[in-house]
Amino acid sequence: MDNRKAIKLMLSNLSKDNFEHFCHELVNRKGKPQVLRNRVEGKSRSEITEVLLSTFDDTGAVQVAAELLNEMECNKEADQLLADTDVKCSEPGSSNNPRRKLSQRNVPAESRVSAESSIQQTSGCSQFGQSSFKECLQLS
Repeated sequence: MDNRKAIKLMLSNLSKDNFEHFCHELVNRKGKPQVLRNRVEGKSRSEITEVLLSTFDDTGAVQVAAELLNEMECNKEADQLLADTDVKCSEPGSSNNPRRKLSQRNVPAESRVSAESSIQQTSGCSQFGQSSFKECLQLS
């Protein structure tokens, strides 16, 4: 899928709260180039797509969007965006490993959280019990 269409589709499928959170994360991200608040505040999803594409190149816009989604713990949406665009993330440990926050490798077995409860604790992008990203979107 074309990167522009994939980003626009991803943004259109975010809830209002998650879209606002995405814009907040975009303005406050530490990487360069920075996105100024006045380019984001009050903008539509289509306009945010254009901000991403004009600030970063086509591939960079996808990478940054996936990074922000992962920061928001919208891991399925990040994975879907990357799959739709066939873009690989360039920063080691960032979007290439979207589940890094959920890793339980170094946690004692008695302290581990079950997969079901960790899904219930996400920020709202992933709905418990949905087997795929597209099924989740159909319920939104």
